[in-house]
Amino acid sequence: MSADLTVPLTEEEMCTCEALKEHLIELELLTADSNGIVYENEWMNQIDQVLGQMNVELNGMDISQNDNILKSVCKWDNTIKLICNSAISITTIVSDEQNSHRKLVLEKTKHNYRNTIQATIRWKSIINQMSHEKAPWYFPESYPTSWELNPTEGPSRVRIRLQRCHLNILKRFFKPEYSQKAEKNNIKGPLDYLISDDMEVPVSSAVVESLLSQEKISYMCTAKLVHPWQKIKCEVLISENAIYIVPTENISNSLQNDYSHVLKFDEVKEIHNRRYSLKEKAVEIFLTNGKTFLIAFHSQKERDEFGSYLLNFPLPNRITNEILSETVDLWRTRQITNMEYLSILNKMAARSYNDLMQYPVMPFVLASYNTTELDLNQLSTYRDLRRPMAIQNKKKEAHYIQHYNYLKEDIHHFGTDPHHYSSHYSNSGTILHFLIRVPPYTQMFIKYQDNNFDVPDRSFHSMEITWRLSSDESTTDLKELVPEFYYLPEMFMNFEQLNFGVKQSGEIVDSVKLPTWAQNNPRLFVLIQRQLLESEIVSENLPHWIDLIFGYKQTGKAAIDAINVFHPATYYGSHIEETEDPVARSAFKTMVSTYGQTPRQLFRFPHPMTVDDYSPKNVTKNPNCRNVITGLKNLKWGNYVGSPEENVPMYIWKRKHKTLVTNFVPLLTNDVFGLSNNSALLLTYSKEKSLTLLNEGVTVMAAAILTWSEFDSVVRIKQRKEAPSKPAFKFFSTDNISTIVTAPHCPYVWIGFESGIIHVYKFYFDIIVGNVEIFKEPTVLVGHRAKISCIALSPAFSIAVSCDNQGTAIIWDLNDIAYVRSLEPMTSPINLVSINEILGDIVTIAYNHNSGKSIMTLQTINASYIGSIESDKKITAVCFSNAPEGISVNIIATGLEDGSVKLWSTWDLSFVNEIPIIHFDGAVIAIIYSSDSQHLYISTEDGTVTIWESAGAKRISKTPKFLNLSMQ
Repeated sequence: MSADLTVPLTEEEMCTCEALKEHLIELELLTADSNGIVYENEWMNQIDQVLGQMNVELNGMDISQNDNILKSVCKWDNTIKLICNSAISITTIVSDEQNSHRKLVLEKTKHNYRNTIQATIRWKSIINQMSHEKAPWYFPESYPTSWELNPTEGPSRVRIRLQRCHLNILKRFFKPEYSQKAEKNNIKGPLDYLISDDMEVPVSSAVVESLLSQEKISYMCTAKLVHPWQKIKCEVLISENAIYIVPTENISNSLQNDYSHVLKFDEVKEIHNRRYSLKEKAVEIFLTNGKTFLIAFHSQKERDEFGSYLLNFPLPNRITNEILSETVDLWRTRQITNMEYLSILNKMAARSYNDLMQYPVMPFVLASYNTTELDLNQLSTYRDLRRPMAIQNKKKEAHYIQHYNYLKEDIHHFGTDPHHYSSHYSNSGTILHFLIRVPPYTQMFIKYQDNNFDVPDRSFHSMEITWRLSSDESTTDLKELVPEFYYLPEMFMNFEQLNFGVKQSGEIVDSVKLPTWAQNNPRLFVLIQRQLLESEIVSENLPHWIDLIFGYKQTGKAAIDAINVFHPATYYGSHIEETEDPVARSAFKTMVSTYGQTPRQLFRFPHPMTVDDYSPKNVTKNPNCRNVITGLKNLKWGNYVGSPEENVPMYIWKRKHKTLVTNFVPLLTNDVFGLSNNSALLLTYSKEKSLTLLNEGVTVMAAAILTWSEFDSVVRIKQRKEAPSKPAFKFFSTDNISTIVTAPHCPYVWIGFESGIIHVYKFYFDIIVGNVEIFKEPTVLVGHRAKISCIALSPAFSIAVSCDNQGTAIIWDLNDIAYVRSLEPMTSPINLVSINEILGDIVTIAYNHNSGKSIMTLQTINASYIGSIESDKKITAVCFSNAPEGISVNIIATGLEDGSVKLWSTWDLSFVNEIPIIHFDGAVIAIIYSSDSQHLYISTEDGTVTIWESAGAKRISKTPKFLNLSMQ
């Protein structure tokens, strides 16, 4: 034992001890002259002496003295412990130092990545704003020229706006003379080469940038984002302020390829539980900007956990889901239209535009397609809403009853429950069949048909043939309609010049062939369809159709008696997939994904009828009332100021103001604000109700007034009556402001300049503080080359229209603040513009100084020309009425320089009526309808404001308030 223990320290061990000593001194754990540890020779000598003495003592002492020996050996324990603790401290410090450096490297990487993303976003924004067809960096060879449906929803969930796209389909799908359209398929976007490879990011830049911020992610799960064309695996994250949807797989499909999303809490409007593949495991989120997101989770438990967790956060603009009984009462008392009611029922029944197997369903109501005239009061005009589409002809009943009984006789043999129909009235094939002319459904149809169009004779090419097949001639075709039949004219138009082939008869399949009475006009056909849907005959019988689709005749004995039983794979609650047979289980899953799905059942008992009495009665109408259009009888003009169906309106209020009222702002509360020249109103409501036609509960939460001068380029804001104005914007340039426009409950200020530039500022009201916060960095829009003369905003359809003194009018996307398209240019300066909040139509007024005439042009939201008129008298003000479409034909009201007001039909721009001049008070300088169109406000150049009331207003609404803000 003694021989090995007296070996002296090696040179290497000495160096190690010295290094340890230096570290301990640096850490101030040991002083340079410390006697706590003896190094080098002293330490060696001490150890040698101790060990030598131990050897002597051990050799000469008894075993009983072991305790003393152990004490001698262990007297260095404290020193060893100190050394170990010092080593641990050194290791911790070194580890912390490494982690600190690692953190700095990660932060620097993150910072660089964030800068790259911000640069990418900025570059893409600049390219987007500067490379469109009206911008200076326009490249025709790479700019997209095709159009697809924008998924943004408007009033009553209508989706009518098209957006630019590359179709990415082969040359053979176009007409030969339009084959060059296919050549742009693989072309990159304008100026894409400016975005270098190292600036590209794997998912949406905006989402990544948000995730790189300091927001704490408190919830995460995996799910699927469901689009009609693709199901995308993704992660769903919840932070302190938003929901993030981030793909976890590479996305190869280029259809509407915006797959990553940030859903801010203040944008969430509605949250609905949904089914996916006949399982309760999905949720659909509706935003205030009209966008919707269908997210499918792995199980109902995960879906419910997500929903419960989300509701822990403040969602200031979330409205509670509609209550079925209240909605029924609103419809029964005719406070909402059939279109609105069916839209709500579809939403309640879990029908979603995001899932082709659960697409919203609307009734086939028209049965008369081969006549030259149409009478809306004739029963023969309509299908029988009491019966399913398959048995409109009673002779076909026997076929389906026999089929049901045949399956019933031997259930075990056929392996399925008995049913009348093996197909469904709504499935992916039906949806794509109808919407084949509207991208992206065009591309989806090609994929659905194994990279082909359908056989020409079987395609959707004639309304009359479609009706005959569904109602009579086919035993497998029993389609109901998609909502687009009642609002989207483009679904009947071959606007992309697709090659659908030639029928056996030699007829080329092109646009859909429409009835003669529709004058080969898709827009007119859709408007007539809307009136048919709202007719008295349909309103009286609609409850029977609801019983079949959403009600008690969906299942059970009532369904059997109504001959309304579909394949069991279309019903929720089927347990076929739980079978142990893998073949049967696989077959069932295929059926679920192709057969269609029956809506969620809403009613267990017969749907109540309306409270209206539809029995024949003598109704006194204006004897001078003319037809809306020739060839159609009993179309309704509706109830509003100036309606031909009503007696002459009355003016009920008149007052002269010192300050001219040059602009009116109608509110959802049905009140109207008046503004002076060079002023604009910022305003936000309380949470809007689901049914926005019902004004109860809608209140103004905050308001402010912007004013500006032509001389100092300063825009001032006034937030309270007693408070002074303070600067909001300052423009230190020679470019003068020409106009500023806002809209109620729209968080943007649009500023037009004399140079043609437009600045768009975002703002929000801090209700708690009572202040308006305006973002400093505007979006700059380039497109005009002359003074901006007027701008109109439409939050309902998420568009803005700007016009200039050279006759150019441009449509912009109000959500993305980006260029959409230009209207047909005018040869004269455009001085007035207005957007219809019911249909999205756009009217522009141009004034020719040489001839002294005004030209009024009406176009759709997709720039389709409707008509124009020329007025010998200068038109000085213009607006649309806002009556519910379907029970009304809205009009354009024009104020003239002679003080008169003329009304024109929005259907064909024909003259409708004139508001008489009581006293000439000068030219009309502002005109507007109240929100319910029962009152018309007119301001003239001598300061007089007059309110006109419709003949039937007393039974519909009270006189709204008028608040003149020009005196504030």
